[in-house]
Amino acid sequence: TSTNLLPVVAPFAGVVVERSVVPGAVVDPARTLFVVADVSRLWAVADIRAEDADQVAAGQALTFRADGHPEESVAGPISWTSTAIDPRTRTLRVRAVVGNPKGHWRARTFGTAAIALRDPAAPA
Repeated sequence: TSTNLLPVVAPFAGVVVERSVVPGAVVDPARTLFVVADVSRLWAVADIRAEDADQVAAGQALTFRADGHPEESVAGPISWTSTAIDPRTRTLRVRAVVGNPKGHWRARTFGTAAIALRDPAAPA
């Protein structure tokens, strides 16, 4: 064994989602070797029509259904709302943190989102 090999350990548990080095390669300390992500939670990002933007706010529940799997859904509260309308798409981007405890959901999956505008248990 070589004495110039060092183990690379992430400061948190996760999954290697990107690798830009191979075993035995000489590395530069300024270069990113691996990208590690905690995939137990994901961002669900949705583009909202500009005319609906005033009805959406942080804390509202967002439910996401992936294309090809309409019977399954995942939900979480909106945690961020953009401050600007995209001039090309005329949409407002929002983000919710959703659980992924079994690792079933994948990054960059397309689908449909629904946002609860009011609490269904509240009186009308």
